[in-house]
Amino acid sequence: MTKTDKKLISLTLIFAMLFTIFSPVIVNAAESVPEGAIEFKDQALFEKLKTATVFDEELNKYVPVDKNEDGYITKQEMEDLESLTVYVYSNDEKITSLEDLAYAKNIKSLTVTGIDESVAEYDLTPFTKLESFNLTKSLNTYNLNYKMDKDSIKVNDDIFVFDNNNTGTSYIIYGNKIPANIELEAGNVYQDPILARAYGYVSNLLENVEMTIEDENIAKFTGMYEQDSYIQGLKEGTTTVTYKSDFTTRMSTIKVTKSPITPEQPLEETGVTARLVYDRILLSNGDLYKVSSQTKVEKEDTNVSDYVYIRNDSQKTALYLKLKNDNTLSITGCIKDQTTLKDKEEINKDVENVEQLLFDQYMDVTGFVTTNGEVYKATLNRDDTDITLTKIDSGATKAGGAFYVKDGATYSIDGTLELKEEFDKAYRNTFAIGNKLYERRYNNGEYVATLVAEDFADYLDNNYWDNMYVYYKSTDGTVKDTYGYVDFTKYNFEYNAPLTNNFRLFINKEDTLCWGEVELLTDVSDVLVKVGTQEDLEASSGSYIIVVRKDGTVWTKDFYNYENFTKIFTPTEDDVELGNIDGDNEVTIKDVKLTLQYSLSKEDLSEVQIKAADVNKDGKVDIKDVRLILQYSLEKIDSFEGVE
Repeated sequence: MTKTDKKLISLTLIFAMLFTIFSPVIVNAAESVPEGAIEFKDQALFEKLKTATVFDEELNKYVPVDKNEDGYITKQEMEDLESLTVYVYSNDEKITSLEDLAYAKNIKSLTVTGIDESVAEYDLTPFTKLESFNLTKSLNTYNLNYKMDKDSIKVNDDIFVFDNNNTGTSYIIYGNKIPANIELEAGNVYQDPILARAYGYVSNLLENVEMTIEDENIAKFTGMYEQDSYIQGLKEGTTTVTYKSDFTTRMSTIKVTKSPITPEQPLEETGVTARLVYDRILLSNGDLYKVSSQTKVEKEDTNVSDYVYIRNDSQKTALYLKLKNDNTLSITGCIKDQTTLKDKEEINKDVENVEQLLFDQYMDVTGFVTTNGEVYKATLNRDDTDITLTKIDSGATKAGGAFYVKDGATYSIDGTLELKEEFDKAYRNTFAIGNKLYERRYNNGEYVATLVAEDFADYLDNNYWDNMYVYYKSTDGTVKDTYGYVDFTKYNFEYNAPLTNNFRLFINKEDTLCWGEVELLTDVSDVLVKVGTQEDLEASSGSYIIVVRKDGTVWTKDFYNYENFTKIFTPTEDDVELGNIDGDNEVTIKDVKLTLQYSLSKEDLSEVQIKAADVNKDGKVDIKDVRLILQYSLEKIDSFEGVE
């Protein structure tokens, strides 16, 4: 054997060994490509699909489009898709071709963003089951050329694509399949899919869709506008809703069943009434409670005669003013953290000899008038976390809202002369003289009194902090606001609708809380939607309704559910201390004076004070009570029991 032969044999053996070692790898690599794997024309789309996930309703979780995560997308995996969302971000490689999406022929919902400018058109015809469709180009425009042979093409019975004024650029309908049947309970609201869908970005396209409900006594469109995106059941029965446009007519059957809501709940003999001041409940007996959550009402204080809450969202600050029966005022300022909205700091300041609070919610103004007529403005300084009390004026004889009277003229809390007449009524940033209503408005660098109505009859209370308008009743009985933005006549409002921007929730003339035309609870005196905070979430689902009724009981329900209200609080009538009118826990000559002034109609007393002044318990406060309280203060008698 020659040396050459030996070298040849050695090389052959080496190649054989290498083949034996590496051939399985080569074979396995070939075998690892699954059957039906798609060779994508656009690698950017392929890379996105490899990492994309979709929600699997059966498994109740998100699963990869690449189910076995082998790095390939097969035709079967594409056919299994019913929904797909692909986001391409600014630093990603742009998608230039959407052709391979046609493999997802069973898809119902498709969204792709960040498409490259080179994608000029897209054929929708393979997607016979498509229900919602949205594509956006990379330049933040919402249009794309689609392959179509007329002004609009029908993808299926529920989705169309429109040409925009024959320009060759098409816009997208994004929506859901219109249901054949809609089942509602009376009082229940259904989000109507044909309006809930965003009709691409074609302005006023909804005007081209005519919607009608056959029997509006059974169901109706509800909301701020005549045709809003909600249908509400009114009473038991069946009717139809028709959606008609230039290209299609669709109908749904609406079946309304009886509502489980029982608005008439019995009142209780509590002996007290209550009013709601944001998240505080002030009872007529002077007890102050805080609504800590949807299930918790906690007693905070006693002998409280007035309470004011004001907040400034832009500064994330709030002021609480609590006036006690002994004329001491507690002012608390809260600065909110920018991220968590929890109390970051609380600043407290107490003031003596305060007679009345001043409150202008619209202008973020809070202040008070002392018993000797001095007027102060309270300001929360965020930077140095302090409350500044600024003396505005002296000699005030009357106060209300953000206004006070001095020498027969009306002034605002900042000391600006508003009108050389004395107001009859004042509420927040408005005051009334006779049947004329004035509002404090900014004009040419200063606040001036602006006449806003000449048919004023009375104010309508609104304690909701997020609604800055003042509502009033006119002389013809209709309800208006000072800016005239809303025509309240058709809503049958007696109070207002402070709770929702679309004015569906309100208290009617019979003191019944309503959602549209559905009665939710009777004998309501005050109502508020509380936006759930992080602390509330453990006890509630978020936003909920708080209702105070005429008996002082507090009721609540989730804002977005239509179940009955649940009672969470019942006040108790505390025993009053007879003769102690001013709440200082002593019977003195001051109590005698207050009782005398009330008996002569020169002083107003609260219900609790009246009960304390009626020491002989004959149901009235007169000179007999004055005499007995005087005798007690001079220790001539040691009890009011059995006296006449």
